[in-house]
Amino acid sequence: MEEGKGRVNYIKSRDAKKKKNGKENTMEQRSRKWAKMEKKEEEERERTAEREREVEKGNIEDEVRKQLECTIVHTCISNYSR
Repeated sequence: MEEGKGRVNYIKSRDAKKKKNGKENTMEQRSRKWAKMEKKEEEERERTAEREREVEKGNIEDEVRKQLECTIVHTCISNYSR
């Protein structure tokens, strides 16, 4: 008997039983299920990366705003003290 052939036959017989009982779950359906799962994971990674970019962008904007406020305050104080 060839190596792994028993496993293939087992899967085929199991799938045949499920098909007979109306619960068909073929290799094609399993591969579609895996493809959907991988697609969802990829979308989640993209959303996470997008959120991280937005947070980073927000942090940079906050730093620029703080620097600008400090510059404005310093300029106002300098003008007032003259």
